[in-house]
Amino acid sequence: MNPLYKKIIAGTLILFVVAGVVLLGATGKSIDLANDTTAERGNTGAQLKAVSGSNSSLFQDTFNASGDAGEGNGISATESKVSEAEKSFEQRNLTDRISIDLFAKYLILKNNGQEVTPEIQEALVANVIEENIKKIEYTTYTGANLGLISSPTPEQLHAYGNALATLIIDNSPKNMAENELTLLAKMAEEGGNSEDLANLKTIAEAYTAIGYKLVRMTIPSDAKPLQVALANAAGRIGVNIDHFGVFETDPATAISHISAYDQNITDLNVALKAIGQYLVKKGVTYSANERGYAFTLLGQ
Repeated sequence: MNPLYKKIIAGTLILFVVAGVVLLGATGKSIDLANDTTAERGNTGAQLKAVSGSNSSLFQDTFNASGDAGEGNGISATESKVSEAEKSFEQRNLTDRISIDLFAKYLILKNNGQEVTPEIQEALVANVIEENIKKIEYTTYTGANLGLISSPTPEQLHAYGNALATLIIDNSPKNMAENELTLLAKMAEEGGNSEDLANLKTIAEAYTAIGYKLVRMTIPSDAKPLQVALANAAGRIGVNIDHFGVFETDPATAISHISAYDQNITDLNVALKAIGQYLVKKGVTYSANERGYAFTLLGQ
């Protein structure tokens, strides 16, 4: 994992736990996001009740709304109240919801006498991030809109590499002094400002546009799988960068996209290199003054 990401994640558990304390009181509910059933919520409530050793209102509402309503506590866990609590919980952003669930897990570990080491803290957060990466919604391209050349001539193959490089270059952000990782590092250290957020948006839109246009080119038919892989990687990166900007308001969402970005950048580089190797194998090379020259270098 990128050292920058580790640095960002390192302080996240504290944020989640503190937020969880506040949100449990405000929401009156603790939900396991990975196993969101009434029975599982009841178990979580019972575990927290044992951990707390308290009947304070901070925990009472949680247990009643979670399906562990004790007797004679003066709180009515009616269906309408549960429904309102559910609605309130679902309307919160990802960070708030994770905070409540992670706080419960943190207390359970402490109650069991387990030292919550930095390694365990990172594992707790990493598990949450992994689960939420799986829930990110992307547009998946199939290449249905590609024009395909079944038997391309050497001239057409040569033109393909130049056209592909031109599309990427022409749609990349212009006059941008800082890339997305530099902007992310600034946000982690100093907090984001409106200019940084606007630049992130511009970069995200550029990746998205590149992904969209890549699957609308005319290309050699046997290059289709490589082209589609490149387009999907670019499109996913656009989605990821677009969510970097919520780092201060919803860090859990931002960190999930930061981690996904790492893999998608790898996929992008693999696809670019594969296209370079494809062109070299086809006997296509470019001079240093041609836009396709990058593919000659990548294919070596």
